[in-house]
Amino acid sequence: MEAKDIILKAIQHRTSENPISNVELAQLCRSYGFNLSTERVREEIRLMRKDGILILSQASAGGGYYMSRSMDDYLKFRNTNLLPRVIDMQDTMRLMDYSAKREYKMDAQARLF
Repeated sequence: MEAKDIILKAIQHRTSENPISNVELAQLCRSYGFNLSTERVREEIRLMRKDGILILSQASAGGGYYMSRSMDDYLKFRNTNLLPRVIDMQDTMRLMDYSAKREYKMDAQARLF
């Protein structure tokens, strides 16, 4: 059993009403002999999400991680957590590309792709 298996098992029965925090997950992993920091727990969850596992989260007080139970759960998470980050990153890249073109007086677009 790996740390990610422990994390996933702990999250599988959690809902938005009963999420589990990264601190609790790190402590649980430690009880199984894995010395994971809260940052490493977040990284493991990020990797599981990249594998398509529908782990959702809420950042409010008492927040934490839980499993998606419906398309509505997923879409709410997608539209309030993922989409704003993607848009922010696109905006940042666009503005930095513009600044690089001005700063280096070249058509950076062709070189950026």
